Amino acid sequence: MNWLSLKTIKTNHSNRFFWIGCSLDNLSQNGVNALLIFLEVYFEMHYLACVTVGFRQE
Repeated sequence: MNWLSLKTIKTNHSNRFFWIGCSLDNLSQNGVNALLIFLEVYFEMHYLACVTVGFRQE
């Protein structure tokens, strides 16, 4: 599976990681893709956690 076909977060916060992933994807179609999928999910969870904490602080 190409990680670029997965859902990306619709925020400027994640666009940098998405484009870094595009560049790396041109270098490797194997191990790097698995790492990028993990990173995308990790940063999405981190972003959602930050949003949740932000609401709690208000």
